[in-house]
Amino acid sequence: MQLVDHKSRATREELEPILYAALVDSMCQNFWPMFLGGVCAAIAAVMTALKTGNELLWPIAFLIVGIGTVRALQMRKYERRTSVLSYDQAKAWEPRYAVGALAYAAVLGAWCFITILGSNDTIAHMLCVAVTVGYTGGGAARNYGNPRLIQLHILFACGPMSLALLMHGGFYYVGLAVLLGLFFMSLKDINLSVHEIFVKALTSSFREAALAGQFDTALNNMPHGLCMFGADGQLAVMNHRFSEMMHLPGDIVKRGVSAADIVDACVLAGSISAASGKIILSEIEDSQARDITTTDPDIARGRSLFWTFQPMAGGGAVVLLEDITERRNAEARISHLARYDELTALPNRVNFRDEIGRLLAIQQGADQLSALLFVDLDQFKQVNDTLGHPCGDQLLCAVAERLREMLRPEDFVARFGGDEFVVFQQNIHSAEEAATLARRIVDRLSERYKIDNHLVEIGASVGIAMTTPGVSADTLLKNADMALYRAKADGRGTFCFFRDEIERLLAVRHDAEQLSALLFVDLDQFRDGSPPAKRCYAGITRCAARFRRSTSFRSPKTWA
Repeated sequence: MQLVDHKSRATREELEPILYAALVDSMCQNFWPMFLGGVCAAIAAVMTALKTGNELLWPIAFLIVGIGTVRALQMRKYERRTSVLSYDQAKAWEPRYAVGALAYAAVLGAWCFITILGSNDTIAHMLCVAVTVGYTGGGAARNYGNPRLIQLHILFACGPMSLALLMHGGFYYVGLAVLLGLFFMSLKDINLSVHEIFVKALTSSFREAALAGQFDTALNNMPHGLCMFGADGQLAVMNHRFSEMMHLPGDIVKRGVSAADIVDACVLAGSISAASGKIILSEIEDSQARDITTTDPDIARGRSLFWTFQPMAGGGAVVLLEDITERRNAEARISHLARYDELTALPNRVNFRDEIGRLLAIQQGADQLSALLFVDLDQFKQVNDTLGHPCGDQLLCAVAERLREMLRPEDFVARFGGDEFVVFQQNIHSAEEAATLARRIVDRLSERYKIDNHLVEIGASVGIAMTTPGVSADTLLKNADMALYRAKADGRGTFCFFRDEIERLLAVRHDAEQLSALLFVDLDQFRDGSPPAKRCYAGITRCAARFRRSTSFRSPKTWA
């Protein structure tokens, strides 16, 4: 699989709203740490007021308790939200949080400044310094989402404290101020590093979530079903299409199922047979690149499913499932159209030729007799010309239906093209049976038809060719066609068997027709010419007349 590198495509503008909301969310959580920290700071402020007796510390203590309580309640309200923090909501929450945090830091700074400069009680000094430094460290850990806020927190809370230590004087106080200054600088750098790491982690998480969402969308919108099994045979991935095609319950993926469980569920749902299930399971376990086709046990559905198995590099297999029912139906339809007449649903010329070749091959050397009957409709063209082609099509369908009714199950009928039909009569004992069928065909097809409230009458002529040992399908068709030609020449509405004399007679007639046509075509150029040309025309005409009388043929212009 190839994935697009979204890191290069995702701009800061696209990520900023999401990151901003996540950073604000990281600051506004954890009610209990903030509440307990506020309680501890309030107790420490009260203790320094009592220890030093400085009356200025009492208002400070009350401010620490009040601001701390308000902030704790604010955090409790935030945690009780039921929706994910949006960008607009984050913009509303951040100023409230920042005002409370900076006000609290300023009160802590004032507390340290007054305590250190207003008394010489080292215990009170130690108490206020320890609480302020600890609270600043906790704030730096909690407010990594906004480095500027922690910098202001250090300035408002620790700035007055360090200034008071320097102003108090003394080696240890000055030294502590310097050390605290270095500590606060380090704390600021740590806060910036944590912020950068957090932002990178959030960015990576958002991109991975977006990629996972895109992958999930692509997976569940595939036209094919997909399953992925690990090397241990456990299900790793299944898209909705697979469970939909197999009629599986919606919670099956959550159960930690194996390949055997999935196959059993498919069999239980009636999507595949038990035999197909065993084959599918063995293919998954073999982890070989293969494909199989299964049919639906429900005949009414008649589905055909194509399974593709592809092994994975680290073990396991990917299974792709495609419903090829429509494709198979289309292929069957195309194959049917290629071998059957679309109008009458009878086999067409190609199908008939192949089937006759097969039947003749079976009969080679066997003492069996069959007949091929070539049927041609008489006066069909007049129906098309007078009533139109739609009526002609209906008439052809009616003829096909009558032919089906007259034939035995082992006989074979096809539409050869236009108004021609061919019947192959098998397993007969004599030519008389073929003559009987031909007579029935002529009589039945000559009966009236009712087509769109019109009574239509047509006729039929039949040429019959009997099978002989070693005869080919092409020869049999040619012989039946010649017999049909003779039947139509005898007056139509009848049938005629093929005999060798017919073939010889037709060959002679063909030659005679060619010569007679030549004579009649070339005479026209002499008819209106000079007197010698006219005399030549008269002589040729007399020769042509004697030729026609000797061969009993007429002009091609008058041949029926």
